[in-house]
Amino acid sequence: MDFLYLDFMKKAVKFTSNLMVLIITLVVFALFIEDYLFFKSDVKACLAEHNIELLHDFELEYNDVSSLMDYSHQFELEISAEDKERLMSRFLSSPNYIKDAPEMFDIRSGKPRYSEKEIQFTATYDDIRGVEYQSFRPSKKGHKPIWEIITIKEKENRLIYLRILE
Repeated sequence: MDFLYLDFMKKAVKFTSNLMVLIITLVVFALFIEDYLFFKSDVKACLAEHNIELLHDFELEYNDVSSLMDYSHQFELEISAEDKERLMSRFLSSPNYIKDAPEMFDIRSGKPRYSEKEIQFTATYDDIRGVEYQSFRPSKKGHKPIWEIITIKEKENRLIYLRILE
């Protein structure tokens, strides 16, 4: 009887350790593969949340997702000169354009982190990097607010998108 019990325990320990190794491997793998499972359709969806559409083809040059402490997602696109000019013009003529924005402008300043109703704060401005659009959405208690910055580089045909859940 003791022999059967020991044999069962050995198999149970082996099964449990193999299962733990598999789970840990899957978690680590998921952290690294997330960057590679991001496509042009995902880019379009992220930009569409802000009513931004690229009319010409673009190249996804860089993509990075980090979720170790706070979640952040950044990608960079090589866009057409026409899309760049159209977006810069749109941002600069926006009703929420800030003419003399401070150098380190942060739309979150003075805004509530939490709100029971859905609200969004937006601002556009230009600085040394180019023309920027910022969006901040407070969330309900227990959820993380969303802060997004979209930069159109002045000297390059480049769009940089950054989303932070804090």
